[in-house]
Amino acid sequence: MCVTPGAVSQQVRQLEDWVGVPLFERAGRGLRLTIEGRQLSERLGPVFEQLERAITDVRSSAAPDHLRLRLAPTLAIRWLVPKLGDFIGRHPGLEVEVSTSAVADEGALDGFDLTVRIHTSRPEREEALLLFRDAFTPVCSPETARQLRAPSDLDRLPRLHSMIRPESWQIWLDGTGLALDPLAGPKFANAALAYQAAAEGLGVAIGQRVYVEADIEAGRLVAPFEGFVGSDMGYWLVNARHKSAWPKVRAFREWCARLVGEQSDQTST
Repeated sequence: MCVTPGAVSQQVRQLEDWVGVPLFERAGRGLRLTIEGRQLSERLGPVFEQLERAITDVRSSAAPDHLRLRLAPTLAIRWLVPKLGDFIGRHPGLEVEVSTSAVADEGALDGFDLTVRIHTSRPEREEALLLFRDAFTPVCSPETARQLRAPSDLDRLPRLHSMIRPESWQIWLDGTGLALDPLAGPKFANAALAYQAAAEGLGVAIGQRVYVEADIEAGRLVAPFEGFVGSDMGYWLVNARHKSAWPKVRAFREWCARLVGEQSDQTST
């Protein structure tokens, strides 16, 4: 804060005089909040957060050539990055920043222009575009696939899990009627790591279709059983409604909408 401890203490005393109640209890050389101090902190905290978001939005609008995205790791690695060259080629003057987070929480847009939320229905408070819905199938290395003649053979092999979507195996098992432990087996921080482990022969991962299609086509991964099992869970590209008119946000949304259309065409064929 570029002020001395003495200056901070003076400001605290002036604040307490102005409020009319003690806000801190002095404990030796330390401080702790009084009941009134905690009440004030709880009430003012959201106000300061709104102030920070407002300032961040203003700064973002003042940087029209800087697009900031926040995505789950596997979504960024497996879905966005392989396609991102096309977007950059279409918008060479736009600087793209991609950050990852394992938590798609309600505050994920703070400091970012767009993010992706995982919901069964369209998020109501934001502008939202459905990218895709769940579609799962087991995937493994070609060598591992030779040990799988029927889905029940999965009980003899390690099942690999993403800790971001730990329910993925359960969705597939429910759809196929198999009674296996949905959580047994090694667990990884995200699906991208689980897919890499599967490719290395460590076991069988549960693959999200849009994440594993390229590896299946290239032969790095094999889908030993036909068909995919889906759920109502969708991946929604979202942004604050007031940002929809910003050219950089509109450009990315329109590009994603075109990708979604292409994915639908490929799926239908």
